[in-house]
Amino acid sequence: MVRFVAFVLALLSLLPAQATAGMEEQLHQHVKQLQAGMVREAAKLAQPSSKVSALVKKMNLLDIEVFVIPDNPFGVGMYFPGAIVLDSRVEEESEEYIAYLLAHEYGHHLARHWAAELARAASLSSAYGISSPQEALALLGEHRDPATSHRHEFEADAYAKQLLEYNKLWSPDAVRRVLTKGVATSETPTHPARDARLKAMGIPM
Repeated sequence: MVRFVAFVLALLSLLPAQATAGMEEQLHQHVKQLQAGMVREAAKLAQPSSKVSALVKKMNLLDIEVFVIPDNPFGVGMYFPGAIVLDSRVEEESEEYIAYLLAHEYGHHLARHWAAELARAASLSSAYGISSPQEALALLGEHRDPATSHRHEFEADAYAKQLLEYNKLWSPDAVRRVLTKGVATSETPTHPARDARLKAMGIPM
């Protein structure tokens, strides 16, 4: 769990930038290695969930790995390159509640938001004269761009709504419950305020 937490903490926040081709390729290779390690860690902690597995199949989320782990330190759901990690507490929730969590995180995957993070890391490394992929990734948490982070959250929500409507799993009540439980009423550097997200999805507050 310690390596799992440490890896994700190094990857939070977004900043738009142009990438240096050489460093971006190094970052892609480095992240592939980190991703493989993180998947192994998540797999060790994973618990079986027939409810989540059924939704993954129903929603056709077959190009990404999904893990359910106890005591997820990043809340009920999170995305990292190639995988979604849910907290085992979701087993107590409705199908629509879990479906929104999956669809939102999958929205980040479909929108390739991770590519923007790699581009940002590459650009920062160039600006700071850094040639190490490890140090370039470490810069992500030191330089934030709330506007881009917020835009990505709105985009992930938009993808989620389309996916859920297509699969007849869209439930404004379930989405409102997720955001009421897990999203701040005021905006943060990484996430828009709860009511702004509900409004963007056309859900009455």
